[in-house]
Amino acid sequence: MPLSNDEERILAQIEAGIRKSDPNLAQHVEQSSVYRYSGRRIAFSIIGILALLGVIIFTFSGDFWVVSFVAFGIMVLVGISLVEHVVKIGKAGVDDAMKQAQKINPSTPWRGRHDF
Repeated sequence: MPLSNDEERILAQIEAGIRKSDPNLAQHVEQSSVYRYSGRRIAFSIIGILALLGVIIFTFSGDFWVVSFVAFGIMVLVGISLVEHVVKIGKAGVDDAMKQAQKINPSTPWRGRHDF
């Protein structure tokens, strides 16, 4: 649902106030994106999963099998985090594509599906 003119004006005033009071925060927020944040989390999750897989392989055959099961549990949690961030990037990509399509042909009634 698009913002009304009053809401856009209020939002612009808030943005101008933040830029005046704390320019560093405004710059940080401007440079941040879902892609950057979730991309970093995905990279760390993949590294974590590989490291934990190494722990599982090296400790399962010895007397440290309990460590293997704990590492597996942690690996499952890291995997869940990985999936959540992949979904966030996917949703952001779909939203960006819909915004671009709306700009190209604003007369087409594009409807967003946010139930996935």
